[in-house]
Amino acid sequence: GHRIVSWKPGDHASRVRPVAGEGAAATGINDLGSSCLLSISPSGEVFVSDWQNWRLLRFQNGSGDVVVDNADISGPLFCSPNGVLYVTSQDGRTVAKVVGSTLQTVIASESLPADKQFKATRVFVTK
Repeated sequence: GHRIVSWKPGDHASRVRPVAGEGAAATGINDLGSSCLLSISPSGEVFVSDWQNWRLLRFQNGSGDVVVDNADISGPLFCSPNGVLYVTSQDGRTVAKVVGSTLQTVIASESLPADKQFKATRVFVTK
């Protein structure tokens, strides 16, 4: 099975605990695809791009829920210092932010002049 675990540096290996997926005590969504991407918010929420199941999940304090369902969220996730979550498309040509249960495009490469178009693999978020 697939899972995301938490472990604090310096803790004994027996202190590893599943946060999401197989063996996790989380209530709600717990069945993860074989490959996931994640980001952690300043408040400790763990956001998981479960792209094989076409969804964005959130886990915190022992529970999990679907944030965005039926969406292609297969690119990296980035959380700003104030907790806004950004995602990139698989091809890296679109950056969107999560607003409620939807994705709102922030910038799309195709909308820019040819010399300004991009293919993002990482996003640096300051606000």
